[in-house]
Amino acid sequence: MIQLPKDKINPELRADLQATLTPLARRVQAIWSGRTALPHFTDHGPHHCARIEEHLTPLLRLLNNQLNLAESYILKCSVWTHDIGMQDPKFALGDLADKPITEFNDSDFIAIRNRHPEASQAWIMRTPEDLHLERNAFVVPIGIVARAHSNYDFQDVQEVRYVEGYTVRLRLLAILLTIADELDLDTRRVNMDALKQFSISAESKEHWWCHHYVDAVRIIDQGVPRHPRGGLETTCYGWYL
Repeated sequence: MIQLPKDKINPELRADLQATLTPLARRVQAIWSGRTALPHFTDHGPHHCARIEEHLTPLLRLLNNQLNLAESYILKCSVWTHDIGMQDPKFALGDLADKPITEFNDSDFIAIRNRHPEASQAWIMRTPEDLHLERNAFVVPIGIVARAHSNYDFQDVQEVRYVEGYTVRLRLLAILLTIADELDLDTRRVNMDALKQFSISAESKEHWWCHHYVDAVRIIDQGVPRHPRGGLETTCYGWYL
């Protein structure tokens, strides 16, 4: 069982909110257990979520860990729910998702990838109880941040929202989630032997090989993430903020 790394984002998270996090992590693991709806994509499951939390630790250190309790909770929940839409291809394809996976074409996969953030938000908003989230004021901002993780503009993300007396910087949380998500780019996200079992586009193969040839990503030099083996170096922190 994959557990949330304990209190890495905020060690003083409110007890009633903290109590929902382990059930949430277990539910996300259950969503991905047994089979991946579409194995054509890199890992978007609970191991990916746990690594995102690991990447958030140094990012937040750069901000002097200045998230309030509501922001900390919303960010944690968004980390664990942002990709569950990848397990709901019917959201993007409608009834076409009922056809065998072998009949999916490149445009189908592109639609699923492009719409999975929206599908994740819809899942959170539609049935928060299914994710062990209380139907309260936190659900909407969790959905907003989860959906925004692949939006590199962020101008359409509400900058601030007030939740139970807290000022929540939604745009900042969306940026943090996106950076940490992008930093999970290494060989642990792919199983190259799986490529022998199905056919994917050249563009998708390139994405897989990009992960395969990176051993690890770490943040050094005040926020410059480096791919030690791949030779790539990008100032993502400055890029997004």
